[in-house]
Formats: sequence, C-alpha cells, structure tokens
Amino acid sequence: MTYNRYRSEWETGITHAVSNARSSSNAIIDLVSPSAAGLNYTNVKLDSSLKLYAAAEKLIYFSVDAISDFSSTPFAFAYLRKPELVWKTHNQEQDIAQQEAKIEQFKRRLLADDADKVKLTFLMGRAQERLLRFYMDMNHERQYGPLFPLPNIAPDDYLLLPDKQQLVLHLALRNRHQGSIYLFFDAQHLYQLQRDIRWQLFKEALTAVLFSVILIAWATWWIVRPLKRLAGNMSAHLKDIDVSQLSELERDDELGVLARRFKSLVERAQGQMVELEQRSELDALTQLGSRFYFNACSEDYVSQAKRAQQCVGFLICDLDNFKAYNDSLGHPEGDKVLRRVGLCIQSTMKRETDKAFRLGGEEFVVLLQTHQVNDIQPIAVQLCQQLEGLEIPHPQNAPFEVVTMSIGIGFVNAENLRHLNSIDQIYEVADQALYRAKAAGRNAIELTEWTPAST
Repeated sequence: MTYNRYRSEWETGITHAVSNARSSSNAIIDLVSPSAAGLNYTNVKLDSSLKLYAAAEKLIYFSVDAISDFSSTPFAFAYLRKPELVWKTHNQEQDIAQQEAKIEQFKRRLLADDADKVKLTFLMGRAQERLLRFYMDMNHERQYGPLFPLPNIAPDDYLLLPDKQQLVLHLALRNRHQGSIYLFFDAQHLYQLQRDIRWQLFKEALTAVLFSVILIAWATWWIVRPLKRLAGNMSAHLKDIDVSQLSELERDDELGVLARRFKSLVERAQGQMVELEQRSELDALTQLGSRFYFNACSEDYVSQAKRAQQCVGFLICDLDNFKAYNDSLGHPEGDKVLRRVGLCIQSTMKRETDKAFRLGGEEFVVLLQTHQVNDIQPIAVQLCQQLEGLEIPHPQNAPFEVVTMSIGIGFVNAENLRHLNSIDQIYEVADQALYRAKAAGRNAIELTEWTPAST
C-alpha cells in the first residue's frame, strides 16, 4: 500500500462517513422542519420520532435552532442518544418566573367565592406541568449542553474533532424560515481506519517476501470466503440484513470498500423504509396522526389505558359547514384552514398520552387518558374556544360567521374500560354524540358515556 493509497483510503473513509451522516440526517430534517414551522414540540418527542433518531447510525447528539413559520417565536431543542433525551433549549429564567407568577395568579383566583374551581384547577395543573418541564429542560441543558459546544462551521459543511473523535455536520432546515441543525456523530471508526491503514502499510512491507508463497491460500481465505458471505447477505430479505456484523467492514482492500458500499446501500434503503413508515404515520396536510396510524395504534392505546387504570375519552371533532367553505373559497383556502386547525389541536395536546389524528376531510379524532372522566370535557371546551378564537372568517357558518367545530365525546371510566372489547364501541357512542351536537346548532359539545349496557 503506497502513501497515495493511504491518503486515498483515509479521504474515502471521511467522504463515506460524511455521506452516511448526511443520508442519516435527511429523515431527521424532514421530521424537524415542519415541527419547527408549527412550533410542534410534541411531534419531536413522539416514540416514533425517537426511533427515527436512534435509526441514524452513529448519531450521538443534535441541536436545532429555528424560527416558527407563523410567528417570530424561536424553536430550539436538543437530542442526546444516551440517555435517550429530548429537551427544549434557550429557556430563560424569566420564562420560569412568568410561569410561577401564573401559578400564583391561579391560586389567588381559586380563593374567590365565585371561582370556577374545576377549570382553574385544571389550568393550574397544566401550568405546573409546564413549569416542571421548564426545570427539567434547563437542568438537561446545563448538564449536557456544555459537552457539545457548537463549532463555527459554515452551513452544509462538516468538521472532524480529533480530540473527541466526532464528526459534526451543520445543515439547514427546510421550513420557510429555515434555521439550522448541528449533528454530532461518533467518528471513532474513522480513526480506527487510520490506524488500520498504517498497520497495513507495515504488514505489507514485512510480508512482501512471503507473498508469492501464500498467494493461493490467501486468495481462497481472503477473497473467496468473504465474497460468499457478502453474496449470502445480498440474497437475504432487506429487513433481515444485519450489516453491522460483516467482518469485511474493517478491511482496507477492495472487498472492504465493497462491504462498506453494500452496508451504505442497505442502511440507506433501511433508512428510507423507516422514513416511509414515519411519513405514513403522519397526515401530510396537518402533521397530525393519519388514519393509517389511528387504525394501527388505537387498540394498543386502549390496552395501555387498561393497564394504567385510566379513563379514556374519544373526541370526534368535525368542522361546521366546511363543505360550504370549500365551495365558496376553494380547496386551497380550505387546506390552509385545515393546517391551522391541525396546529390548534397540536397546541392543546400537552401530555404524552394525548393523541390526535385526521381521519379525512374535516374530521379529526382526539384520544385522551385521564384520571377522572371530569377531566375530559374541559379539553374539548378548550379546543372549541381556541378554534373560534382564531376568528377565521366563514360567512356560510351562521350565526358564528367564523370557522367553528362541533365535538362528540364518547368516554368510559376505568372500571367499565375493562369490559371494552374494541375501540369501535366507544367510536360509535362518540359519533352519536357528534350527531346531537350538530343537531343542537353546531359549535357545540355533546357527551355520551359508554357502559357495558351500551352494546
């Protein structure tokens, strides 16, 4: 192996690592960009999102800094692979002070004789949850942020950190206001490659005299067997291929390059499969869960609630007179409204167990788990009030003249939930409640409790 080849192998290794890192980053950027556009922190913390981050080979940490497409509000968070954490960055002490002041205000209002104690208690609980998240995020930032100082790299460029044996990429997001993401990858394999190449130089010089004697044996052991192993892997099903176990990956000859190229192709294809699964879980227009995702996870959602001994709320949200809106202003304007409705619903989903889906057209479903059934209706009220508060003009929706929604709620307490056999049973009672809400004049909420006697 000549010095020029050594340089070529080293540069090829760097190029290969950067290419793999960029390829792994694409799916993350595709997920983060619309989340930054809509200030959707919930989306970046979903289990499916964490699986997507974990699927990026050798990714250690990344940090996002962006601006919402719909306001000047910053959107910033970080991810650390071990331990698996996602937290908001750029939190300020004044944010905590404001949240504490809001909690104190709720406490004072609760002392009033005419206070709506249920609503105020609910709002104070939400404020306390946000305050706790502030503290946790700031603690994570203090603990882990200094471990990954952001280097001065031009956008779409990379930097190797020899002291930490890390590769850093600086890439742009794809939302309208863009923003950027710094991704830190483990680059130990590159420096191991460098040591291997140097050792190979020494070995080849030492064994040059014996080369002609052992050529046939070497060719059989060093070429034929690895090719057979590679061929065996190539014939396997894509999902079943574990390229990390290929011993040829550590080789520095053409078979090593072939193995790494094969590994790159397999990982790219597997990454694309993960990305397709991720995309199929999201409704492209609203970034809520899709009908496919609802069908896939709703039964597991009920099973989880049973194990946790929680109450379940099933909210069917349907925009009022929305066909008239599309007929009057056109479907492009209708799509804009649906996007805003999606953001409105996302902003209301605060807990990990809050799930929202777009089933099609103007129909949305929200799944809730609560300790008490009385906690369900306030969330529906908040949804209706927030949407009406957007004041989106809708002349065909008399008497409100703005876009509104009606909500049918089907709910089941923890005791009766044990007797629920299918999500379709509570879906049916929620649909009946929605029918009554529409008949009551729209922009209304109706509740129906499911019991074993309902079947």
